[in-house]
Amino acid sequence: MVKSKKKFLFLILCFFTSFFSSVYTEDIFPQKTKSISECIVNLIALLDHECASKRIWASDQLVLLGGQAHKKIMEQYPLAGYRARREMVSILAKNLTPESKEYLLNCIFDIDYGVRNRVSLALVGLCDKDKELLSKIKSLSHKNPEIAKSIQILIKTIVYKKVENELGDLVSPQGGFGFYEGQFQKMLYLQEDAIDPLLEIFVNKDYLFVNIEQQEKEWNAYTIRYLAGEAIAQFEPWMKQKKIKVINALTNMAMNSADSKEEQLREIAMTALYFLGVKQYLQERIAESQMNIKHYEDIIASQKFFVDEYKHKLAESYSELGMIYLRIREGKTGIEMLKKAISLDPRNGLVYYNLACAYSCLNQIEDALDTLEEAVIRGYNDFQWMLKDGDLRNLHNQKRFQEIIKKLQDKAAGN
Repeated sequence: MVKSKKKFLFLILCFFTSFFSSVYTEDIFPQKTKSISECIVNLIALLDHECASKRIWASDQLVLLGGQAHKKIMEQYPLAGYRARREMVSILAKNLTPESKEYLLNCIFDIDYGVRNRVSLALVGLCDKDKELLSKIKSLSHKNPEIAKSIQILIKTIVYKKVENELGDLVSPQGGFGFYEGQFQKMLYLQEDAIDPLLEIFVNKDYLFVNIEQQEKEWNAYTIRYLAGEAIAQFEPWMKQKKIKVINALTNMAMNSADSKEEQLREIAMTALYFLGVKQYLQERIAESQMNIKHYEDIIASQKFFVDEYKHKLAESYSELGMIYLRIREGKTGIEMLKKAISLDPRNGLVYYNLACAYSCLNQIEDALDTLEEAVIRGYNDFQWMLKDGDLRNLHNQKRFQEIIKKLQDKAAGN
């Protein structure tokens, strides 16, 4: 019974496939002597058909014909109805030639919103490969307010996606990030275009990514937010009138942490403000750490008991201060603080790990590897984070680093 049902459904499918194929073919090839050129014209005519399936079928055939169809499509475009024009721009976008790319760019001036929407979608994708295309789009203008609005939305979408992609490229393959020197150098070509996207990505926890893949990975999205905050101060030379807006948004974030999950982003906001000349928030944080250090030093000096407990807390304060100095690119001071932390708590593998990160950020490879090995000896064994941590990316190609990871992996597997 089941086999008979399947066979029946298969026969029905074959019938409809054959029927529609013959109907469409008759529309295009009523006479066997038709030339390719005439067939293309007939296919183009079908693009305006009321039946959606016919439009889709004709569009697919024209895509297969590639460049042969482009010239006719561009000739027929001004005379075509809105349905046909929508299909035409999609066809041109799938088989681009230099001529059709230029033509597609001008289709953004189409009076139909649906056409402009399809053109925009195509151009957003093209800009991933063609950096010069954005400049051409930015030079476009139109008196019609709706068309002008479409152009502005297109520019914004392209720029936001570019910024997302640039930040995404800085995320390690395992999802990690860091604050090593010069990591945003490749983004600077975006200049003033990057400022609004960076700010919105960073301060808006509900930001919706243009690149859907980024949105779907929660950790990746958080990492990109982190990096956006790190990057924004690098664009100060292009901020001009926007600088006040940026400072206000960052100040609001630095002062109003929504929850503990946002605490790290809050510190990044303070760091960005520091580089933009508003140093008070990070200086207050430094002063707080220094007060903690003095407090614990006084306690240690004044009592004989429980000294080890306070030494551990003092080491944590030095370590925290060291990491702050690293964030503001005062690497030598940061390393000095971390070394003090180690002298107070020499068995703390985490402090050694942070020091290894500091050396790596400063590209002191051998010191970083030596210190990382010391961290492992003292019990730091989170090899998954080592692979994620952007601060250690300078070590990833080093044989010694790979050996450290291998040993930890083998140990975790019980080998």
